[in-house]
Amino acid sequence: ARVGAVSTDAVSGTAEYAAILDELKEKSIEISTTTRFTASEVVDAMREMGMAGLSYQETLEGVDDVMKLAAIGALDFGEAADIATNVLRGFAMPVSELTTVIDVMAASVTNSNQTIQQMGNTLSYAAPIASAFGVNLEAVSAATQILANSGIKASRAGTGLRRILLSLNTPTTAGAKAM
Repeated sequence: ARVGAVSTDAVSGTAEYAAILDELKEKSIEISTTTRFTASEVVDAMREMGMAGLSYQETLEGVDDVMKLAAIGALDFGEAADIATNVLRGFAMPVSELTTVIDVMAASVTNSNQTIQQMGNTLSYAAPIASAFGVNLEAVSAATQILANSGIKASRAGTGLRRILLSLNTPTTAGAKAM
């Protein structure tokens, strides 16, 4: 019911709503019986996804990918959903790209000295500006890896990346001449 309440396409009191709740329940039970995550943790993740504007169908389709991110990052299922959907929205990517977001993040943290939480924090600062300037997730992800391997992580990396992107877009007179 908590997930249905925040899903963009679930209308309480309808016959469809009852069917939606049944599907969400079945999926949470399926995941909780085949993984280390409890049904309550699955519901938390689904709720985060719904709060990010995903429909119940998108939630059902994306929850397995979010589970993989939670497992890779050794973090709470709900936190993984929150981070993944924040990155998705920060880059103005369609929900169909959720798997790409998770794959890129997983590759980045396994190939650098940063955690999912740190990368999520970095991207919370840099993603909206990068997206506005046409810089994709993969390029920003590569930058987070380089920064993390140099000891610059989380908000420090995010504010630095944001500042760089803004400076490149609106350079000083001397900067414009140098470029």
